[in-house]
Amino acid sequence: MYQVGFFLIRNAGSFPERKALVYGDRVFTYAELNRQVNRLSNALAELGVKKGARLAFLFNNDPDLVMIWFAAQKLGVTAVPLNPRLRCEDIRRILDLSECEALIYHESLREVLLQAKESCHVLRLLICQGSNIPEGEHSLAALLAHNDDSEAQVSLKGEDESVLLFTSGTTGVPKGVIRSQQVIRDYALMMAIENENCQKPEVLLTHCPLFHTAGLSLIMKITAVGGTFVLLNRVVPQEIFKQIEKYGVTQIMMLPPVMYQRLAENQCWRDYNLSSVVEAQCTAGKCSLELANIMQTLFPGSRIKLSYGSTETCAPTSTLLSMGQVSDNPERIKTVGKLNSLVEMRLVDDNGKDVPDGVPGEAIVRSSMVFSGYLKDPGLTGQTLRDGWVYTGDMLLRDQDGYYYLVDRKKDMVKTGGYNVYAQEVEGVLCDHPAIAECAVIGVPDKTFDEAVAVVIVLNKGTTLPHSELTAYCRSRMASFKKPRYVAFVEALPRNNLGKIQKNVLREQADALFQNIFNDNSESGLL
Repeated sequence: MYQVGFFLIRNAGSFPERKALVYGDRVFTYAELNRQVNRLSNALAELGVKKGARLAFLFNNDPDLVMIWFAAQKLGVTAVPLNPRLRCEDIRRILDLSECEALIYHESLREVLLQAKESCHVLRLLICQGSNIPEGEHSLAALLAHNDDSEAQVSLKGEDESVLLFTSGTTGVPKGVIRSQQVIRDYALMMAIENENCQKPEVLLTHCPLFHTAGLSLIMKITAVGGTFVLLNRVVPQEIFKQIEKYGVTQIMMLPPVMYQRLAENQCWRDYNLSSVVEAQCTAGKCSLELANIMQTLFPGSRIKLSYGSTETCAPTSTLLSMGQVSDNPERIKTVGKLNSLVEMRLVDDNGKDVPDGVPGEAIVRSSMVFSGYLKDPGLTGQTLRDGWVYTGDMLLRDQDGYYYLVDRKKDMVKTGGYNVYAQEVEGVLCDHPAIAECAVIGVPDKTFDEAVAVVIVLNKGTTLPHSELTAYCRSRMASFKKPRYVAFVEALPRNNLGKIQKNVLREQADALFQNIFNDNSESGLL
C-alpha cells in the first residue's frame, strides 16, 4: 500500500476534485487521473504486462506519460524511460540490456523505433499513441478506455524495482541505474517534508522531460504534497506566462537555468500577473547573481531553490534563498544548499578520510534513496556503491555554516542543457573518424547551455577536417546534446610527465582555443 502509487490513491480519495495535471487545455482532477491510471494498469495486465516486467516508453512530454508512469508503479512493473533524441542504436541497446518486453510510443517517433526494434530480442508488445495504429500493435487510447477502473491488486515491497534510468557510461555503453519503490517513495516524502506549504495547494510548472530524473522527481513531489502539476512540452514564453496567471503557479523549474533569461527577454511577461510564484528552482550550482536578478525581476518576492543531486543519489542537498540573504552574502548564490533530511553525506579525500570545512572532497552519500546498483554491471556497481555509500565522483566543499558548493567533477563529465555527457564517450566516437589522431573533450561555459561540450583535436598528418564535415559526422554518430559545440585544432595535446592529458590546461586556455561550430538554433537540443 505505502509504495509509489499510494500518493495518487490517497489524493484521489482525499480531494478528488482538485486539479492534478494540466497540459495546455487538458485538465485532470485527481479522481479522473486515478481512474485513467487504473484503466491503463488493468488493460496492461490483460496483455500480460505484470509485476516484474519492464515497460519502456518513448515520448516527448505528454499527459499520457504521467498515466503510464503511475500505471507501471501500481503494477510493480519497471518503467524504462527513453530519451527521444537518442539514436536508434542507443535505443536498441537499452531495450536489449533492460530486456523490455513492452514499449509504449508516440506515432511521431515510429521511424526511429522501427529501426531500433529490428534486432531487439525480447520486445514482444508495442503500444502506440496516435491515429494510425500499425497491424499487430495496440492503441494506447483503447487501453485508456478500458472498462475496469478498479485498483490493481498487486502486492508491492520497497525493494521491488520502480524505474531504470539510463545514463551514458564512460565507455560509451549506457548504464542502467536501478531505483526501487522505496527510493522513489522516500524521495517524494523527503521533498514533501521540505516543501514550505503555501496557504493553498502548490502548483508546479515545468518543461523538464519526463524521461529524465528531474521531470519524474517533480511529478512525485507535487503528488506527495497533493498539488497540481502543470506540464509543458516546449518553452514558449507567452504560453508559460499565461499558464502561471491562469492556474496560480507557485513553483517553477526551468532546465537549464538560463531558460529564465529567455523568459525575461520576451517582454510580454509584463502583461501577466506572475506574483503567485514563490519558488523558482535552479539546479547543480548553475546560479549566478545575474541569473538571480533575472528570476527576481520575473517573480518579485520569490525565493530561489538551489539543489544538487544525481541519478544514483537523488538530491542530497538543497536550500531556499531570498534575495535578502543573497544581498547579505553574494557568494551564497553559488551554493547547492544544506544537507537534506533522510540523507548522510561525507566529503572525503582519495584515502576515504573526511576533509575539513573549506576543503574540496569527493561527495559520498548514504540514504534510503540511493540506487540499488547498475543493471548487469556488478563491477561498476562495486566501484560506485561501497558499504552502503555512493561514491559520486563529484567534488564539493562545505563552508562553516553548513552550505555545500559544487567545485568540480571528479568523473570526466560535462553537464550541458540538463544532460550528462561523458567525455570518453564523445572522444571514442570522434576518434573513429579517419582524420582524427586523438582528441580531448571538456566542458566550457556557454550562454545557452550553461556548459557546452568542446573538443580539442589533433589531426593525422596530411589530413584536413573542415567544420562542415565535422558537424555532419557528429550529427550522424551521436545524439544532438552530446555533440561538441566548440572545436579547436592543435598540433599536440598538453600532457603531464606520466603522459596523461592535462585537461585543466585546456580549460585555462579555453577562451583563446575554441570556435563555435554549431550556431544554428535548430541544432540546439533545447528541452
